[in-house]
Order: sequence, then structure tokens, then C-alpha cells
Amino acid sequence: MLRAILPLDIERWVTQRAQETAPATVNRELSFLRRVFNVALANGLVDRNPVKQVKFLREPSGRVRFLSDDEECRLRDDTGEWHWPAIAFAINTGLRQGEQFRLRWSDVDLVNRVLTIPRSKHGGARHVPLNDTAVAILRALPSRCQSDWVFPSQTGITPVNVSNFLHRVFIPAVRRAGIANFRWHDLRHTFASRLAMASVDLRTIQELMGHKTLAMTLRYAHLSPTHLHAAVRALDTASGGRTGTKPAPERASRAATSRQVLESTRAGDRGRTDDLVLGKHTL
Repeated sequence: MLRAILPLDIERWVTQRAQETAPATVNRELSFLRRVFNVALANGLVDRNPVKQVKFLREPSGRVRFLSDDEECRLRDDTGEWHWPAIAFAINTGLRQGEQFRLRWSDVDLVNRVLTIPRSKHGGARHVPLNDTAVAILRALPSRCQSDWVFPSQTGITPVNVSNFLHRVFIPAVRRAGIANFRWHDLRHTFASRLAMASVDLRTIQELMGHKTLAMTLRYAHLSPTHLHAAVRALDTASGGRTGTKPAPERASRAATSRQVLESTRAGDRGRTDDLVLGKHTL
């Protein structure tokens, strides 16, 4: 089957997929295909990798959508107090969907106020500190001391079915609350955006979000009210005010001095002109 795939077929497939789904999804699928052909090539199943020369699609900059305070109140009212803790926990921890709903109580340390993600998106474990709200949510959950899972199914034996929770609870609540263009992942954006608006530095936000590179975190930079202003204020210190506008009294004094110098110069110029004229006639 792999031998039958030609570069033209791959390019046609990319074009078709680009019309059906997001560029990021197409690029992930291309990466997978490229890896499959590399393995097949190493095992002698094909003589070349037709995906190698196919260019990845350009991905748009990251989308940032976060809850306003008013939207959060409306969402809470329409979710109901029984299901709200799962949403509030996402807002206060920034966990990815899979990280939250696969969380076990054995990975939660309420004494030290930290939880551990054994295997994050990038492969390694990461530790997430808990604020007062997150700790209070965990202490009040019915699953505590009753299930291995923080957010269990009704039986308590398995974790909650994410698809069911989204389609039966979250998405209907978002619609009833009249919140447009909002997904579960935007709860994670809400966590990061509120940190930025609270003047938390981007490196700290990067660590709390579990981003592999700072580039992922830079999408929240424009929300910080201080870090860009602090950067340009450094010029004030560096220039010592040399490029700034002088106070009004000083400007007036300098203007008067400039007029005196100008008048003196003009007088001197007239004298020198006369000398030159006399000299010319003398010659």
C-alpha cells in the first residue's frame, strides 16, 4: 500500500484535508505520515519517502479566548453547583483537558498544595501548585477517599467520560449562558490570561502552563499591563531625560538666551561684511 502512494497523491490529500480541518491538524497528520514512511524506508518496505518534500501548512497565530468576570458568573449559574467544581478547577489550575480528567488522588498533595502530572504533553512529569480556590475544590469533592480518580464516573471505578461531560454539561451550559465562541480549552486560556493581567511574568506563566517554549506563552504578552511598559520606561532611565520635553521655565530661559546669541551674531556679521566691502574697494 505504501508503495502506491506518490508525491502527487500526498499533495492532493493535503489540499483536500486543508479544506476540511485546521492547518495544525493537517501538519500533525503529515508528521505522522512522514514518520511512517521513514520507518518503512529503514525496513526496506519502500525505496523513498514521498512525504519528505511536502511542505507543512502555515499555521495561524494562537487563539486566545478567555472568560470575562460576567461570563464566568453566567456560566456558573447555567452549569449548576454540582458540576461547577470541574470547570472552576480548570480555571484555577490551567490543566489540559486530559490532565484534569485523568488526575488520580495519588497525584494530589493537599498538604504541600501541589499536584503532579506524571506524564505531561511533552513527555516528562510536571508539578502544578494549587491556590486556595483549587485546594478548597479538592477538599470538597465527593470522590475524595471514595475513588482513585479525582473526577470519576458515576461508578467511581473509571474516570469521567470526557465526551459525555462536554456534550451533556459544559457545551449546553455555555449555550444557555450565551457565551459565544468558547471551548473547554479556553478555560486554560482564562487561567493564563488572568495571570498575565495580574502582572505575573511570562517565564512564570510558561512554567505554570507547562509550555515547552516561551513562544507558546507570548500569545498572552499583550494582556500584561506592566511588562511592555516597564521595558520602554527603561529608556527614561537610560537617557536621563535628555530626549524628554524640558519644563516650561527652562524652555523660556533657553529661548531668551538663543535670541541674545542670534542678535550678537547678526551684529558681528554686519561688521565683517563692511570690512570685506572696504577691502574689495581697496583692491
